[in-house]
Amino acid sequence: MLSSSLPLYRGDVTEDGLLEPFRVAAMDNVSQEVVTRLKQTPGIALTDTPEQAQGMLIRDKSKFPDLAAFERFRALMYLIRVGVGVDNISMDAASRAGVATLNTPGASTQPVAQRALAFILSWAARLKEGTQSLQEGRWDKGRDARVEPIDLSEKTLGIVGFGRIGQTLHRLAKPLFARVLYADIRDVPVADAQRVPLEELLEQSHIVSIHTADTTLTPELLARMRDDGLLVNTARGKAVSKEGLLAKMHGGLSYGSDVFWDEKKGDDMFKDEPTRLIVKQDRFAGTPHTAADDRVTKARLGREAAQRMTDFALHGIVNPDSIPGHTVPKIDAGVRSKPGYRFVLTHASVKQQLQRATTELGERGFNIQNFHNAEEDRNGNPHKLAMTSFDLGADTGRENARGVLDTIAQEVGAYKKRLMFFGS
Repeated sequence: MLSSSLPLYRGDVTEDGLLEPFRVAAMDNVSQEVVTRLKQTPGIALTDTPEQAQGMLIRDKSKFPDLAAFERFRALMYLIRVGVGVDNISMDAASRAGVATLNTPGASTQPVAQRALAFILSWAARLKEGTQSLQEGRWDKGRDARVEPIDLSEKTLGIVGFGRIGQTLHRLAKPLFARVLYADIRDVPVADAQRVPLEELLEQSHIVSIHTADTTLTPELLARMRDDGLLVNTARGKAVSKEGLLAKMHGGLSYGSDVFWDEKKGDDMFKDEPTRLIVKQDRFAGTPHTAADDRVTKARLGREAAQRMTDFALHGIVNPDSIPGHTVPKIDAGVRSKPGYRFVLTHASVKQQLQRATTELGERGFNIQNFHNAEEDRNGNPHKLAMTSFDLGADTGRENARGVLDTIAQEVGAYKKRLMFFGS
């Protein structure tokens, strides 16, 4: 009963004082279910003109490598990558363009962790070797050590990157191993896994599974691994040095991977000699980046993306799960309980100017409510983007509300701005 009495988002107030729905472009053949969900959401209008979109959903085909790519889309305020990776988006360029970013890793966590475990179990069971011997008409049990399975109960598993997927792999695999080590910039409180430096993890682990895009195993690091071990990569192809890996595989290391170095080239990626030689190794097992490519997971990824776009379109909520590595952390002003206006701006980090502007507006009689400000915190990025949202009552009036928005936008040098109206 309470929710039915809450005011609803009625549109963005234009410079002419009119109300327009939030415009969204669905690119790269985003699933029809996503398109249907957005079409059926009051307050959202799908547009076939991406240059006019305030929100955009993309997969891996659309590229935003630099500021020039963003300048095509002057109205764009929220860019969501449907899926795990954000390699096709320059976060520095997005920050400088004033665009909030997000991806949707949640639905892919379990299947990617399961794919890593599948590589581990296949290697331990010697499935590839056993299949090959049978196909060649040989019964090698007891006469060829290559088909003899490996007992994991006395082995150590090392997980590089202990985020969602790394922790899920730990949960799935821990009962099989004597111990689990992990390397991460954070100390994660887990009773049955030990955090160690990366070098120590590589030296002590029989199996190493990579679950971070922020680490590259150089030839020097790969040299620290056991020659008879297994390296699993379901993170990024570039997380492993091709040349270093090939040298290590010649020494006995096995490699299982769902990701590769130049996937965007398709078949042409095999023109690269190190890549071609790696996949032809007897100790290689791989899949063509399909860990999260099943129908159910793709549908879940789409639903997650549609919900996150709806959160922003109807409430001004960004990154509600505080997924790291994006241009803006969580900003959530909540659901409006009374009719009125909500202001959303992206701008550079200018706290003093922002405070001065809001103080001045307060002195002029505007009662600013529900003020929220969040800034990105990404190491190594010279530009810091901020997002601010706040509310004013319905008695402010559209003309005054536009004036307030323009005053603050000018004071902080806003990149992008919205004036949302909520009514009965």
